[in-house]
Amino acid sequence: MTHFTVKVNVGIAYIKGVAEVKMELVQADRPKRAQYKGQGSVAGGNVSFTAGFDLSPVEGGTKVVWQGEAQIFGRLMSVAGGLLEPLGKKNVQKLIDGLQAALK
Repeated sequence: MTHFTVKVNVGIAYIKGVAEVKMELVQADRPKRAQYKGQGSVAGGNVSFTAGFDLSPVEGGTKVVWQGEAQIFGRLMSVAGGLLEPLGKKNVQKLIDGLQAALK
């Protein structure tokens, strides 16, 4: 899968919405690694995501190591300020969960 859309519910204080992020596969080293990049909008701002994973064999299966980063711009950033880092980490996890579901 090289292109897909992930929807993530976000909210801080009175600003709530659904971030719709269009994702694209930007790097693949099959069957070891994949890296995705995405752009979207949420609550009067824009969001940029990167997410990827590395696969390695382990006894009885495969180990998946995820990594991701989110950047938020616009009104949400100016209003929420320091609250965004913990929210960003939470939403990167939601993005990863969405990626796992989409890849099954």
